Amino acid sequence: MNITMEPCWKYVSNTAKDQIYHVAEEVAEVVHALKFESREKLILEILDVIQSCITLLAILGVGQKELDKYTADMKYKNTMREYYDKPVDQSCDNCVFDLCTIRRDGGYCKTWRAKENA
Repeated sequence: MNITMEPCWKYVSNTAKDQIYHVAEEVAEVVHALKFESREKLILEILDVIQSCITLLAILGVGQKELDKYTADMKYKNTMREYYDKPVDQSCDNCVFDLCTIRRDGGYCKTWRAKENA
């Protein structure tokens, strides 16, 4: 997934504190949409959170070069944590998932191994 957005220039004069409150309001709207709204509305509310965070970055004075550096650092950190590993497209007879979405560890999914060791 790639998202290209600009800050909401109308709000870059907000204080960082005010914008953080706005991010929190947008997150609350995501929670509401998840419970009571359509998938389309939920997606739009999630994008509003991202938009609000991008505006916060602009308020903090983060430029593209700095953002690129921190984005690369974050991607490296998350890669090391295996956050980007793709789901295994095999079912596991030892767990409750129809399609195991957990990275295989020595032939057993981590969920199954944790249950066995409990």
